[in-house]
Amino acid sequence: MEGSGGGEQGGEWWSWGAGTHGQLGTGAFQDELLPQRLPPPSPAPLLQLACGGSHSVAVLRNGEAMTWGNNSSGQLGRGDSESSCEPTLVKELHCLKVHTVSAGWSHTAFISDDYSLFTCGSGGYGQLGHGNFDSCSVPRRVICFASMKVFLAACGMRHTLVLVGSALLCDADEEGTSVYAFGSSKKGQLGLGSLGGVMSVKGLLNTHHTPSLVGSLVGCNVSSIHASGDHSAALSDHGNLFVWGRGFDTRSNFPVPLKVLSGLSFAQVALGWSHLLALTCDGQVYAIGSRHRFGTLSGCGALTSEDNGGSKSTEALNEQRGCAASTQASAVCVKQFEPLKGHFVRWVAAGSEHSAAVLKDGSVVTWGWGEHGQLGLGNTTDHSCPNIVLGVPRMVNSQVYCGCGFSFLCQSCT
Repeated sequence: MEGSGGGEQGGEWWSWGAGTHGQLGTGAFQDELLPQRLPPPSPAPLLQLACGGSHSVAVLRNGEAMTWGNNSSGQLGRGDSESSCEPTLVKELHCLKVHTVSAGWSHTAFISDDYSLFTCGSGGYGQLGHGNFDSCSVPRRVICFASMKVFLAACGMRHTLVLVGSALLCDADEEGTSVYAFGSSKKGQLGLGSLGGVMSVKGLLNTHHTPSLVGSLVGCNVSSIHASGDHSAALSDHGNLFVWGRGFDTRSNFPVPLKVLSGLSFAQVALGWSHLLALTCDGQVYAIGSRHRFGTLSGCGALTSEDNGGSKSTEALNEQRGCAASTQASAVCVKQFEPLKGHFVRWVAAGSEHSAAVLKDGSVVTWGWGEHGQLGLGNTTDHSCPNIVLGVPRMVNSQVYCGCGFSFLCQSCT
């Protein structure tokens, strides 16, 4: 680690931005325009952090889960609706070891080391997957996946994606993965090929309260899933990118996954409300989405097939693997993010309408919407180009996470 010494056993934590619901974990319900160093909530090292609409979730190396922030819908999983400004153990999961989590606008997903999925929080659109539209203030197991291995979950504003192994839980040999979706499908974010569904207790159509298989991704060997706002995205194990849901910079919605024909291989994806960042294996950042609102992606240059050698190889690979996802290349345009061109980027993150990245030397840069100080620059100004966050140390093994108007920087222990 570069910068400020070794830190405590649990690693270094920093937070900034919107904090009126306690989501920064500082012990106060207030915004912070500059990064605030936090004491590690536990001696155990951090395994993963997730930032939602106005709450945060952490998984520690010992399998404990901690939550803090807004709890108006029970999204903290503590059995009540009282918000918290400090990380608190999710005691209802004390008999399990949690290994990954996801935080949506007002719901949360936990996955245990035995591949079981638990959800809590707002369920008014069926986003908890329990077969009803009830909210739940304690983590409840999603029974539909009882015989499957759940690897990942991704929580959006009103929908949830789940990545499972194609084989049953009792099978020793695991071949391939499948994606399931539930919750609101109003913008096509479930990827089910239609905007249909059942009517919720709120009288809202286009909702699915039980998990449904995203059939067009079968055979694509998806390795990661992402949800934010009304958008969804996935990466395959060969670096192919798929997007669906509300359109980027267009009034059209995409009710089935579209394969982005860039000819590039992506290693990481970060998804916001109106933009997507994709990091290539060689540390370059590409983007999809708005270049105007808050300067979220200002300075993007168009990327064509001539720029990267075409996409015939990835199309052929897609057909060979039997992936049924649509390949409408004209529907989605991926562009290189010019301000970071030539810089080796280790990690990218996207909040609702701001972005962050960790560079090769451990520097953290932010840009986009800044109303709550979420850029960590000491002001509430929007910035169209990346600026270095000076209030944090340079840590080459760090990761940055973004929620709706707030940010975290953590020393990685993975």
